[in-house]
Amino acid sequence: MSTPKDGTVLNGFFWLQGQSWLITDLNEPLEQHLAKSLITQRQYIARLTKRADDLEKWLETEKQNNEFKSKSRAGD
Repeated sequence: MSTPKDGTVLNGFFWLQGQSWLITDLNEPLEQHLAKSLITQRQYIARLTKRADDLEKWLETEKQNNEFKSKSRAGD
């Protein structure tokens, strides 16, 4: 099945750049709906980025703790 053309509305979805966007409120202007969707996507990406940063910091801390434990054992 080929992707619908940009601007096509099909079964409650709006197609743009090969992606479908769910139209939750057909009374809402399309530009406003897409802007909200983009903001939501950016917030989600920001949360994932923060989570990745947090995990990276945790991993670095774990590595340092393991190195410290190894040195402590070697000194015994």
